[in-house]
Amino acid sequence: MATKPKEIPASPTGEDWIKQDKPKELLNWLTQQKEPMKCSQKLILYALRLGKWNCASELLKMEGTLLQTRDSMKQNILFYWADGLEQNKKVEEAIEWLNENISLEAIIELTKEENEEGSNILHAVSVAGQYKILQWIFNRIPGLNINGANNYGYTALHKACRHGQMKAIVWLLKHGSDISMVTINGDRPEHELIKCEHIELVPYVQPPIDWPKQSNLAINSDIQISLQAKYDRAQAIRLSFPKKSLSKTETIEYHSNQLSLCCSEYESLIVQTVQSVPQLAILCLLSLSDAILSHLFWAERIEIKSSLYRRAMGYATIAWITALNYFNLPNALLWQKYAASQRIRILSQILPTQKVFHSNYICGFLAKVWSFIIDRLSPPPCQYTLLLLGSFGRKEATAYSDIECACLIEEDNIENRTYFINVSSIFEIVLIGLGETPEELLTLFTTCNKTPQVMRDGLHADYFYMPHRTPDLLLHTPINLANIQRSHNWSL
Repeated sequence: MATKPKEIPASPTGEDWIKQDKPKELLNWLTQQKEPMKCSQKLILYALRLGKWNCASELLKMEGTLLQTRDSMKQNILFYWADGLEQNKKVEEAIEWLNENISLEAIIELTKEENEEGSNILHAVSVAGQYKILQWIFNRIPGLNINGANNYGYTALHKACRHGQMKAIVWLLKHGSDISMVTINGDRPEHELIKCEHIELVPYVQPPIDWPKQSNLAINSDIQISLQAKYDRAQAIRLSFPKKSLSKTETIEYHSNQLSLCCSEYESLIVQTVQSVPQLAILCLLSLSDAILSHLFWAERIEIKSSLYRRAMGYATIAWITALNYFNLPNALLWQKYAASQRIRILSQILPTQKVFHSNYICGFLAKVWSFIIDRLSPPPCQYTLLLLGSFGRKEATAYSDIECACLIEEDNIENRTYFINVSSIFEIVLIGLGETPEELLTLFTTCNKTPQVMRDGLHADYFYMPHRTPDLLLHTPINLANIQRSHNWSL
């Protein structure tokens, strides 16, 4: 009987040596590669992402220009260093590595850099909840803007809230993070906590009540305690969830009862405090608006949804008027401005629930727009397919959705990429011509000095997920697109 030949084990790759934290073997492996510099650029990011500091150090000693390595999302080595810190949880080791291998001047420059979505290292570290690293960064770069927002309006506080990082939230608030900053969807940090079910952290990102101290408005401690208790009770009702699994009918009834209870609590407090403690009245108005908006998802009839929506927007408008009158707060204008943006998310729930019908209808319209462009250009240089992603891919699109798409091409070369990048750009220009693209995505208005700008809020191209904006991610052959989805896409 013939014996089966022994399988020859595969030679270790650069990634294998990094996983084993063997820098000498890694460098020996690199000397045998045809393109050692190209390999080194991938491997330095890989080593940092895994927190293999010894391998990362040796790679930098071998080639100092690796400090300038960026990935396809324009993320520099600090982003990967933050990933590595999250992997091994050893803060002191990570900081020691940074101090020993990168100069303070280089760290300052790298910290200021933003990735493709406009986020910097503060956003990345806040996601991981590493408040000690936040402190270390601020000790070295005290002028860094802690309220800096990315292209979608997310600050470091928004990111920390989304991921429920309590220690990072506390640190950010202590160092001046603004709890009233809003994303392009109209979300405050509080909303991020609620959406991601970190309810217990909500009190951290609500403003403390500024109790009046003037003689004509001052209130005694008993009244103050009473008002605070009423507000806390209303908040507890608003943020409550059923303690057991309920049927659909029981769930709707539960949330309806909770809404009735907290509305009466908030409305009573607003009447009591709008003159004496306007800040508390503003908090009640905003909470009341949020409570009503959240209940839209439990209302079934369209006329009820519409009525609730109008009430919620009315309370939000009163909140910003009150804030403007009493405190002259610039963010009061933003509250009103972004109420329109928040409406994008809500109106999809008010529309008839035939989402598949809406998606198919809009897809047909977009196909005509794309054909309109192709017919006026030279013929496509290769076979292609346009893929609609996100809500369109899930068949949940509405007339208020953002358009996210990818383009599959038969052959990947400069000529083909240039052609379809241009088509995608013209596609967005035609969509902008519909007059429905939000002003933030047009970058036409950057201030809010006296009066809020009018926001369009209809069908529009996504700020990021379009082939001409991120071709390295969304313009590929089918095989290349499949490859970048794989977990081992770092292999050489």
